[in-house]
This record gives sequence, structure tokens and C-alpha cells, in this order.
Amino acid sequence: MTDPFAELDTRVHAALRRDLVFVVGAPHSGTTAVQLALDAHPEIRCAGEGHFTDWLGTPLKDLLGGYNARLAANNAALYGAASGSHGGSHGGSHGGSHGGFTTGDFRYLLRTAMGLALARLELAPGTRLVGETTPAYVQRMDVLEALFPTARFLHVVRDGRAAAAAALAGVPVAEGSESWYGLVETVARQWAADVRKAVVFGASRAERYHEVRLEDLQAEPAPHWAAVLRFLGVAETAPPAGAFAPGPERAPFDDRAREILMRHQEPMLRQFEYL
Repeated sequence: MTDPFAELDTRVHAALRRDLVFVVGAPHSGTTAVQLALDAHPEIRCAGEGHFTDWLGTPLKDLLGGYNARLAANNAALYGAASGSHGGSHGGSHGGSHGGFTTGDFRYLLRTAMGLALARLELAPGTRLVGETTPAYVQRMDVLEALFPTARFLHVVRDGRAAAAAALAGVPVAEGSESWYGLVETVARQWAADVRKAVVFGASRAERYHEVRLEDLQAEPAPHWAAVLRFLGVAETAPPAGAFAPGPERAPFDDRAREILMRHQEPMLRQFEYL
């Protein structure tokens, strides 16, 4: 009998063997612009916003944990407390019972699910690198590294004040209200946490981690884009015309909002020479 999954297995395994890059960054930092420019490169296929670690990985982890708990209770009722589920970190079984899923099992399942998604991407002849862009990955790079130990990480950084302005644009809250200042604090804190997380991650992974400021890509795209492509190991080509064109500027924040932003963002703003 023909295995109905054999062809899919082959495609998934092929997708997981490809060189991968994950484009990460705090929200509204320009990751989408970078993703689109990468996807226009003849040797790169870069998709966006798969949210595999947060929308898929978190519920999957909860599902497996719930399964393990129910399995342990069922095994205890059937075989006695001594048998348990023995799922723990080893996933063994005892007394005729099944063992639960382990951390390694979870990672394998999530990696396979990502492989399924990557295998569905249409790849042009000559594609050497496959990328995926989800800003939330900036907080889950350790998980992605565990799944794909050789993957590269491209961290896109934008001035936290500009990122905050973009995040707050169009928010249906009256500017200057207490709720609005609360949102300023939320986005300022998130930007600082995201950038710091990436910097710490990249400090010990120089060969697989690269930072690029959006403002540099906007002001002088050629040399900074060339540096990105050298890091990725593909041919140096010019970015698409207008790929990093600046958007409209927001009116300046008031004194209270600026104080909130600086309270959270100043160390990272200085580290990236925005101050």
C-alpha cells in the first residue's frame, strides 16, 4: 500500500534542510519592509507573519500539557499511583500505560508544523535562503534556535520614539488622556524589552545574528543593504527602489510623553546612537 504521507514527508524534510533566516524586531520597526525587500532578491524567498511560536507554539504547549495531566490521572486510576504517566522529561511508560509528551516532542511537533508551512512556499529556481518575518519572534529567538540551530537572525531596529509614534497612530484613544499616556508607557516598555532581548541574544552569536537600523536603510540603503546580504551569504544586489522610503512624520510628543519614552527607552536609544 502506498504511504499517503511519503511525498509530504519528503517536502517537509527538504524545507527543513534549507538555510533559514528569521527577521525580528520590535513592532513598527520596519520588519515588513525588510521582508519584502528580501523576498525580491533572486536567491531569497521570505514570507511574513506566520506567528508560529506565539499563535501555534503556545497553544500547542498548553494542549500537550493538558494531555499529559489527563493521561497521568488516567494511568494512576488504571494502574495505580506508582505507574503514573512517566511523561515528565523522558516520556517513558510503565505497566502498560502510555508516556506523556516531552519538551523534545513539543519542539519536534512545532518544527514539523513550521516545515509544513515552509514547504508550501513557492520557490523560484536558484533560491538559496528561506526567510520568515514575525516581529513577535524577537522574544522567542531561543525557541527558534532550539528548533533550527543553524538559522540566522536579522534584527531590524528603529528609533523607539518613531516606533511608538507609529504604534499609537490611529489608536481610538484621546491623545493627552490618562489612557493614552498608559498606552505610551506600554509601547515604550515593549520596545525596550524587545530590543534588549535581541541584543542579549545576539551578543554570543555574532556569526548568526545581525543588526540593521531602519534609519540607515532609509538614508543610505546601498551599503547597509549590502551588509545584510553579505551576512545572509547571498549575492549583493540593490534593494528595490523605494523599499525603505520613510513614512509621514508624526507631530512631536508632549513633555509628559517624552519623559515616559525616555524613562524606558534611553539606554537602548543610546546604545544604537539615537541620542
